Amino acid sequence: MGWSLTAVRDGSRTILVGGSLPNRHRAASGPLSIMREEDLSGRPGPKLISQDDAAGGASADGPASSECHATDPFMRKPTGSTSVPTAAHAILGLLELDDGSSHGYDLARHFGDDQPLAQVIHLEPAMLYHHLKRLARAGWATANIEPQGTRPARQVYQITAAGRAELRRWLAEPVAHTREIRLEFLVKLYLAQRLDPDLASLLLAGQLDTCRRLEASLVAQLAALADSDAGTPDLVFSRRVLELRLAQTQAAVRWLAHTGG
Repeated sequence: MGWSLTAVRDGSRTILVGGSLPNRHRAASGPLSIMREEDLSGRPGPKLISQDDAAGGASADGPASSECHATDPFMRKPTGSTSVPTAAHAILGLLELDDGSSHGYDLARHFGDDQPLAQVIHLEPAMLYHHLKRLARAGWATANIEPQGTRPARQVYQITAAGRAELRRWLAEPVAHTREIRLEFLVKLYLAQRLDPDLASLLLAGQLDTCRRLEASLVAQLAALADSDAGTPDLVFSRRVLELRLAQTQAAVRWLAHTGG
């Protein structure tokens, strides 16, 4: 049985409501209910934080410890929600794909140059361990020592029920801005297609709906500018920016319609 998710339209909002996980992907948490209102104001949204930005130059020279549980390992937004790097969510998804647990070396292989995921996101081993530490501090993963006989012991990372719930929440949400499709959305799609094809179909449909509404918003903003004094340098520049954003969004709409069809 796949992840049971249903898309519901409520005014300007796209709501994804669902039930349980399939078999080995089932979490201990209850039914999933997700609601997100997309930003259609046309104003630049928050910068997408890459794995390098999120690291903040921190050293990551070894595996994570499950004994460290900081209350807020990810940056806190003014709204109260956390900004989690795409790489951290990717690692959660890879743990889920590997029957819920894996070790650093196996996880790193997914980001190798010959792997499809590497076409979207690049992650050095040091950064991988950095994110594993943060996931452990968030309570989304645990790390346990696994003896290997005469060989050195290794740490095995396991996704927790809280981590699985966070993964479900993230996978169910379309990205809010066209610029995020190139990285965050493609990582979502990569994982969703492997975890549950039905989830991938809902994600594509939700993203197409979001991009179409963004397209309509940009068209309206351009129309409003046409009624203004078009001779000032600031207005000319603003129009060029909106035209570029509109062209990018229209290209995304065409690609999503083709991919989802």
